Amino acid sequence: MHAFQTAASAFCIACICAEITTLLVGAGWAGRCIKAVAGLYILVILFRLAPQMKLELKSAAAAAPAAVSIQSTETSLLQGTQERLEADLCAECERRFGTKVKLEITLTRTEQTVRAEKVLVILPAACTSAEQSRIAAYLQQELGMAPILEVQEDTE
Repeated sequence: MHAFQTAASAFCIACICAEITTLLVGAGWAGRCIKAVAGLYILVILFRLAPQMKLELKSAAAAAPAAVSIQSTETSLLQGTQERLEADLCAECERRFGTKVKLEITLTRTEQTVRAEKVLVILPAACTSAEQSRIAAYLQQELGMAPILEVQEDTE
């Protein structure tokens, strides 16, 4: 980075000197010659510093992080809506049925609406089949599609 800073400062100094000299001498033949010499000086400095700058730029590029993928606003909003919907429905299932469930909802956007494409419900092993049926019916009513039920294995 030092070579690049040196080149930039040399360029700036040469430009300033050329302009000041042109103001003092005038815009005639002598002024044009001075600007040409200043331009040549700038090129000489750049060519002398180019190998150092090339190495510094390569090392800076190697140290740069990989490309960052930024989601579109629509995708980000859809993902946020999906997470909030999952949290709200999990809390409502616990309140209504006394059963903690985990939901994985996949939302898709159609022309004018957002709808659930896939609903996976992970139920605790202690959940009875009657509770499973009530939870499935509730989620189908709320989301407009039958959920896929998966019973969590007992890990005790």
